[in-house]
Amino acid sequence: MVAGDPGDQPRFTAACRGRRYPDYSRLSAFPAKSPRKATTFFEIAVVFFTVYGAAYPNERMSVLLHYLAYAVSAFVVISGFHYAVTVARRLHHSS
Repeated sequence: MVAGDPGDQPRFTAACRGRRYPDYSRLSAFPAKSPRKATTFFEIAVVFFTVYGAAYPNERMSVLLHYLAYAVSAFVVISGFHYAVTVARRLHHSS
Protein backbone atom coordinates (compact mmCIF):
# COMPACT_ATOMS: atom_id res chain seq x y z
CA MET A 1 0.00 0.00 0.00
CA VAL A 2 1.05 3.54 -0.66
CA ALA A 3 0.79 6.08 2.13
CA GLY A 4 -2.49 7.91 1.80
CA ASP A 5 -4.27 4.94 0.23
CA PRO A 6 -7.84 4.52 1.41
CA GLY A 7 -6.72 1.07 2.60
CA ASP A 8 -4.59 2.78 5.27
CA GLN A 9 -7.67 4.28 6.90
CA PRO A 10 -9.56 2.34 9.60
CA ARG A 11 -12.67 0.61 8.36
CA PHE A 12 -15.84 1.33 10.25
CA THR A 13 -18.20 -1.26 11.62
CA ALA A 14 -21.89 -0.84 12.24
CA ALA A 15 -22.87 -0.68 15.89
CA CYS A 16 -26.01 -0.12 17.92
CA ARG A 17 -28.23 2.86 17.13
CA GLY A 18 -26.55 3.58 13.82
CA ARG A 19 -23.26 4.84 15.26
CA ARG A 20 -20.10 3.76 13.52
CA TYR A 21 -16.93 2.78 15.33
CA PRO A 22 -13.53 2.23 13.71
CA ASP A 23 -12.40 -1.36 13.29
CA TYR A 24 -8.81 -1.11 14.51
CA SER A 25 -8.23 -4.87 14.34
CA ARG A 26 -7.16 -4.58 10.69
CA LEU A 27 -4.62 -1.81 11.33
CA SER A 28 -1.90 -4.05 12.71
CA ALA A 29 0.46 -5.29 10.04
CA PHE A 30 1.74 -7.80 12.60
CA PRO A 31 -1.06 -9.49 14.50
CA ALA A 32 -0.31 -10.66 18.03
CA LYS A 33 1.49 -14.00 18.13
CA SER A 34 2.46 -16.11 21.09
CA PRO A 35 5.96 -14.60 21.66
CA ARG A 36 4.50 -11.11 21.93
CA LYS A 37 1.63 -12.30 24.09
CA ALA A 38 4.03 -14.06 26.46
CA THR A 39 6.25 -10.96 26.60
CA THR A 40 3.28 -8.78 27.48
CA PHE A 41 2.08 -11.25 30.11
CA PHE A 42 5.46 -11.35 31.85
CA GLU A 43 5.88 -7.56 31.65
CA ILE A 44 2.51 -7.08 33.34
CA ALA A 45 3.43 -9.72 35.93
CA VAL A 46 6.67 -7.86 36.74
CA VAL A 47 4.78 -4.61 37.27
CA PHE A 48 2.12 -6.29 39.41
CA PHE A 49 4.59 -8.19 41.59
CA THR A 50 6.84 -5.13 41.92
CA VAL A 51 3.96 -3.13 43.34
CA TYR A 52 2.88 -6.07 45.49
CA GLY A 53 6.46 -6.57 46.71
CA ALA A 54 6.71 -2.89 47.61
CA ALA A 55 3.57 -3.18 49.71
CA TYR A 56 4.45 -6.55 51.28
CA PRO A 57 8.22 -7.05 51.11
CA ASN A 58 9.58 -10.54 51.71
CA GLU A 59 12.29 -12.88 50.45
CA ARG A 60 9.98 -14.88 48.17
CA MET A 61 8.91 -11.76 46.29
CA SER A 62 12.54 -10.77 45.79
CA VAL A 63 13.37 -14.18 44.30
CA LEU A 64 10.22 -14.16 42.15
CA LEU A 65 11.04 -10.71 40.75
CA HIS A 66 14.58 -11.85 40.02
CA TYR A 67 13.34 -14.77 37.90
CA LEU A 68 10.59 -12.71 36.28
CA ALA A 69 13.19 -10.17 35.15
CA TYR A 70 15.09 -12.98 33.41
CA ALA A 71 11.84 -14.30 31.88
CA VAL A 72 10.95 -10.85 30.51
CA SER A 73 14.44 -10.42 29.09
CA ALA A 74 14.30 -13.81 27.40
CA PHE A 75 10.86 -13.23 25.91
CA VAL A 76 11.81 -9.75 24.67
CA VAL A 77 14.78 -11.26 22.81
CA ILE A 78 12.65 -14.13 21.45
CA SER A 79 9.94 -11.70 20.39
CA GLY A 80 12.54 -9.50 18.68
CA PHE A 81 13.92 -12.44 16.70
CA HIS A 82 10.39 -13.49 15.79
CA TYR A 83 9.64 -9.97 14.57
CA ALA A 84 12.87 -9.86 12.54
CA VAL A 85 12.11 -13.21 10.89
CA THR A 86 8.53 -12.13 10.14
CA VAL A 87 9.68 -8.87 8.55
CA ALA A 88 12.35 -10.67 6.54
CA ARG A 89 9.79 -13.15 5.20
CA ARG A 90 7.39 -10.39 4.25
CA LEU A 91 10.10 -8.41 2.51
CA HIS A 92 11.25 -11.53 0.67
CA HIS A 93 7.72 -12.37 -0.49
CA SER A 94 6.86 -8.80 -1.49
CA SER A 95 9.69 -8.51 -4.00
